[in-house]
Amino acid sequence: DSGDTFTVPSGATLDIASGATIDATGATITGFPQGGLQHITTVTNTSDASSIDIAGCFTSTYKNYHVVMNNVTPVTDTTHIYLNFGNSDLSTIEDGYQWIIGMFSASAGAENFYYENVSSGSSGIRLATDMSNDLLYGVNMSFDVYNPYGDTTYTAFSGSGQTFNNSGNWGNMYLFSGSTRAADSSVRSESMRITAQSGNMDGNTLCSVSVYGYAES
Repeated sequence: DSGDTFTVPSGATLDIASGATIDATGATITGFPQGGLQHITTVTNTSDASSIDIAGCFTSTYKNYHVVMNNVTPVTDTTHIYLNFGNSDLSTIEDGYQWIIGMFSASAGAENFYYENVSSGSSGIRLATDMSNDLLYGVNMSFDVYNPYGDTTYTAFSGSGQTFNNSGNWGNMYLFSGSTRAADSSVRSESMRITAQSGNMDGNTLCSVSVYGYAES
């Protein structure tokens, strides 16, 4: 019954018959090993906004994280999309990064590479170049973030996905990798912010950013 507690004595075994089902819908589950990807948060953006903020998503609970982006789109056509790391409430934003991205044309048989390596003054990690504002496309990608909460290492990241470069008029197979440049002890990477080079981020029902932690036990 609701509110009851059943205790299995130390050394005893609770045997659940083959074919039985444990239904924990709506319950809080504690104490069980939970390896693999653990969902932390999903942020949506249904109204135009200056940024898409995923605050407090990186903590000491997990060492490494996986991020999935769907239909992240700028309001302004043909503009870059950037990702920045920041502290827990994004009152401090990191502006030192080294990154490289490779964008491969699906229609024109061309390729382009962009990169940056600065200790300060960066607009952020570029996720898309000259991005279309057509909702048919959007930035759709996934990437890993390595040890963002650590205070003795740079926050590293790598991933891949699909964007649409308006200037080249082609769909892209997209790869990127890099890290922060400033020591994390001064600005621990606890959050993410996504912005456009010009104008707002589009609000649409397809836009979402999900964060998962890699559980190691």
